[in-house]
Amino acid sequence: MIRLNNKLVHILTNRISGELLFVADLVRELSDYTHYILFEGLDAKMDLDVIWFLQSIGANVLFVDKITPEVIEQENPAGVILYNIEGHPDIGKVVPTLYYSYGVYDKIPGQTLIVSVSDYNCKWDCHHRPLNLDPNYVIPPAINTRALRYYKKPTQNFTLGLITSGAQDKYPCSFLIELLSKLKGDFNTSFNNFR
Repeated sequence: MIRLNNKLVHILTNRISGELLFVADLVRELSDYTHYILFEGLDAKMDLDVIWFLQSIGANVLFVDKITPEVIEQENPAGVILYNIEGHPDIGKVVPTLYYSYGVYDKIPGQTLIVSVSDYNCKWDCHHRPLNLDPNYVIPPAINTRALRYYKKPTQNFTLGLITSGAQDKYPCSFLIELLSKLKGDFNTSFNNFR
């Protein structure tokens, strides 16, 4: 019996970001794959909530001293996705590699395909230097996955709810008025004060 390699490696930074939400969506949607998240070094500032979150959705979280082509080859994945990572040469020469560019573009991984997060990031990097990435491959971070998760569009206005301590200096009334002034139509509002 032939068994296809179904291991997918994600390499990203340790922070709460659109990239992390995108990884979470991919882990859930690509359930036929076994997902490995590689972090470089064990940073003392590592957010344990990020690790627990990734593990809770079924990803395997691994720490390596340095992410190199040899480390990737040892894992023997079907593919790698690099999320805005710089300074990791030749990873894309080991296995098919997708580079997800979030304002950073690094040519040295030797990736197979580059996906940008916006039309703007196809033309400019985060330092306002010109780029020439393919605008046909744009996938925004934290994509709206309502359709993928079979959620129906709401047929009526949503309710805007705010939970507040009621403290005078933290009462979000001006924020709420500003928000409502920018929305189309009427919206229900709900306040819950707690002390």
